[in-house]
Amino acid sequence: VNDNGRAGFDSREEFGVPYIRDISFTGHQDEFRRSAGNNHGKGSDNQVVQVIAGNTFDFAYIHGQALAASGKGFVSTSAGAVENGDVKLKNYDMVDLILGKQKESTVGTGKIGWQYKSIPAPMQKELRAYVNKGGDLLVSGMYVAGDLTSDRASQADRDFAAQILGINPDEPARISTPRIALSKTEGGSRREFSYCNTLNEKTYIVDNPDMLMPIGEAVLFMDFDDNGRGAAVYRKDGRSHVLTMSIPFECINNASDRVTLMKTILSTFQK
Repeated sequence: VNDNGRAGFDSREEFGVPYIRDISFTGHQDEFRRSAGNNHGKGSDNQVVQVIAGNTFDFAYIHGQALAASGKGFVSTSAGAVENGDVKLKNYDMVDLILGKQKESTVGTGKIGWQYKSIPAPMQKELRAYVNKGGDLLVSGMYVAGDLTSDRASQADRDFAAQILGINPDEPARISTPRIALSKTEGGSRREFSYCNTLNEKTYIVDNPDMLMPIGEAVLFMDFDDNGRGAAVYRKDGRSHVLTMSIPFECINNASDRVTLMKTILSTFQK
């Protein structure tokens, strides 16, 4: 926050992701007015004894557990290895792209510009070629829709969101009940899956995920229990299947629920 006489860090709006874990956060900032003198920057102290989960760098393992329990083997790789051509996606039947809370952002004073786009141009090129040749793609990340269609997004970004993922961001909305459910057209039931939208020591917080709208031939696959807006969108094009979730898969609370959801996704990809 740095406008209209206010400055600070609004961690209630977006907490970010600590490195592995955070034991230094004492509470959210409450006083943002520069005119507040010594009170400027004052915050609560209700998180003093809380250990806060961050990026534990084991999310490929968590996804892999669900895949293995669904009868599938898996290997993991970095995004850079794919973008550089060291790993060929054509050798695999399915790609599970783990994006977490990644989105284009600046660091510090912003002098080095905007970085960390969720799906940069080199990855878009590889994924487009993969899907166009019949590959199946699972994408999960809080900000992928908004990141690819923001004011800074290129036309190529927007085309990828529409043509490959079949998504557009809906109007933002705060979520009070952290549950998503299979849409009535997928699975014939309202099977619900909970995720964590509060600070905790097990999983990083999902505080402000994108609301998704399907476009073109894509359909709603999951929705938020709060408001019925899209939490996952499914698109089938020829032999390829693409599913995009705005709730990171690793943030589904229970391991058994992650297995159930993964089995549902894999079953859908077989249709």
